Amino acid sequence: MFYFYGKWNSAVDDRGRFFIPSVFKKDLKECIIIRNNGNILIYRKKGKLPFPEIYRKMPDRQGRILIPRQLREGWPGKIIELIGKGEYLELRRI
Repeated sequence: MFYFYGKWNSAVDDRGRFFIPSVFKKDLKECIIIRNNGNILIYRKKGKLPFPEIYRKMPDRQGRILIPRQLREGWPGKIIELIGKGEYLELRRI
């Protein structure tokens, strides 16, 4: 079974992309991105999730994921903290 675990910092480029940790690259082919309580959560694609705004994304060839503009509006900085919480990866602004 696949779980997100660990803690990393990552830079977000001008287009809103960030590199996923290399430990997840081979298993994360498609993901679902949502906003929950001000933070962004990334789930590995699996069935339906009970959230109104769901964005389906795939990592690009370099292993970057695009955070939709609607979810990153108002972010003050370009560095995020990624926290593995089992079933999902939480992105927090630093």
